[in-house]
Amino acid sequence: MRVIIDIDQTITQAPNFFSWLTHALRRDQHWVGIVTVRCDRESSLMTLKELDISFNILETLPLDEERDCMDWKLDTIHGLEADVVFDDWPELSHKLDPKIFVALPRDTEMGNLVYDDNDMLI
Repeated sequence: MRVIIDIDQTITQAPNFFSWLTHALRRDQHWVGIVTVRCDRESSLMTLKELDISFNILETLPLDEERDCMDWKLDTIHGLEADVVFDDWPELSHKLDPKIFVALPRDTEMGNLVYDDNDMLI
């Protein structure tokens, strides 16, 4: 299984859970990728180390990226052939290949998420 996880408002929302999950996945020979729109790779690596996150690859938004950050993230996730994605960005989840299972953390600052009739966040 290939699992992609975002950092901010995802791993940082439940760091103990994601530490346990990433170690368990890798122990059982699954592949874990971290994909973030953060541009600072070193800071991202430091955060992952501090939170004890185990992963195979870290993809950060390139400084010279000309595409919209959502388009970059979508292309990156699809290119990594994800089976499961954990990300807090509801609009992203609606654009991912429907074969990908998406887990969307609840934003504790917003409370319960509210969607319209077209399953779009309002």
